[in-house]
Amino acid sequence: MKKIIIFTVLLLAFFSIQAQDNKDNEKVYQFEMLTEVPHTEVKSQDRSGTCWSFAGTAFVEAEILRIKNLELDLSEMFNVRYAYYNKAEKLVRLHGNLNMGPGGGFSDVLGVAEQFGMIPEKDYSGMVIGESKHIHGEMDAVFEAYTSAVMKNKNRKLTPVWLNGFDCLLDTYLGSVPNEFTFDGKSYSPKSFAEFSGFQSADYIELGSYTHHPYHEAFILEIPDNWMWSEVTNLPLDEMMSTIDHALKKGYVVGWDADVSDKGFSWKNGVAIVPEDEPSKFMGATKDSLAGLNTKDREKALYAFEQIIQEKK
Repeated sequence: MKKIIIFTVLLLAFFSIQAQDNKDNEKVYQFEMLTEVPHTEVKSQDRSGTCWSFAGTAFVEAEILRIKNLELDLSEMFNVRYAYYNKAEKLVRLHGNLNMGPGGGFSDVLGVAEQFGMIPEKDYSGMVIGESKHIHGEMDAVFEAYTSAVMKNKNRKLTPVWLNGFDCLLDTYLGSVPNEFTFDGKSYSPKSFAEFSGFQSADYIELGSYTHHPYHEAFILEIPDNWMWSEVTNLPLDEMMSTIDHALKKGYVVGWDADVSDKGFSWKNGVAIVPEDEPSKFMGATKDSLAGLNTKDREKALYAFEQIIQEKK
């Protein structure tokens, strides 16, 4: 039975955004916490394009905390490694007509958990190239070049070992996955550890609200990062939002997939804003900064971000 809904960046809290006056009598955005569910610590993806894995893994960790009252620190790169493996195989089968970049969604994490299991961060950090943080620029370029060379080779046919070669590249850049590891004195494989966690991918579905498909029906979301071709059940926007409210109030975790190229999103400043009065101005693709905002809105966003940081201190 399907028990909870995921949307495809992790929402562990639902915020109310209001415009209020600061000491200079200028309107700024204030964030009020309405609902918060137990969750694990936020981790940094640093210089990798794998936000989907960090958000999705945090979702899984929080759900395990809810289901089993067990706090785990799971490996994000475990998901990245196997998602890349499956993505490369599908890419070549489709003659290159698939996105080979680092982007993805929540369905990638659920798919990896179901097919390969999960593993603690301490047993698979994915950092084997001498860096203390995730830096994937060279890795992403090598993976893209390798799969491209396989498809364009002059023999005009694939060898039976090309995927083995890609697997070796994954080992080189992310490390080989251990067949067994120890947790609390017991030995596990990634599959048996997933069973121990109590988390089951089949218990989760994805919802969305789109105008180009009928409501209350499932469809494959047509975006490049949905390389798995996962389905989204389409709901009217008010139904989707009420579902989010209900899930959070009942103590469930909600995942939210978002487009970080939207004008209201600022990577550097850690804030995303879509004003209620003129939302259409903030819903277009642009570069990853506050450059799409006018001066007044940019100042509001920066002020709000600074206030959040001060409150955390």
